[in-house]
Amino acid sequence: PKIDVVKAIGDETKKRGLKFMATFHHGFHNMFYAKQENTFLRPVSKYAIIQDSVLVPQDEKYRKLYCNMDYDEANDLWLAKLNEVINAHCPDYIWMDFGQRFIKESYRRKFLANYFNKAEKENKEVVVNTKGDFFPTDLSVVNVERATMEDITEEVWITDFILGSAWCFDKNKRTAIDSKKA
Repeated sequence: PKIDVVKAIGDETKKRGLKFMATFHHGFHNMFYAKQENTFLRPVSKYAIIQDSVLVPQDEKYRKLYCNMDYDEANDLWLAKLNEVINAHCPDYIWMDFGQRFIKESYRRKFLANYFNKAEKENKEVVVNTKGDFFPTDLSVVNVERATMEDITEEVWITDFILGSAWCFDKNKRTAIDSKKA
């Protein structure tokens, strides 16, 4: 309804003296729905359901939703989404889920350059994470999902864990706190 949700959340966060983090989960977008040209790139996992024969709507209005585009165009979309948020809001922290490995290195470099250059113009310190080594570890914080490092490391790192039984809110599965009080 013509509301800039990112701005509204960012403004509220800043009013409370907190750091503003924007999260992105679209690095895997171009690989999620099966396409003839990229099925061989899909990660193999005993938990994955291979969707080699799934047909997704080909209607132009669903093009971005199902990433019905070639690899270069998908990389353009990945970068455009990040740059839109950076240029309008320059969050303190950009957190990315897995999937950076599916993005061309040249696009990852463009993202980092835009983010850090925008932050420099605004005279602020910013943070970006990486799952793996897809961004240089001297420029990013390594995110180790549901784990820890074996020993003390020179790199700064974080971990993320689920609270309870899911990555999302589920009032019936609140095991980390008393669900009657939630």
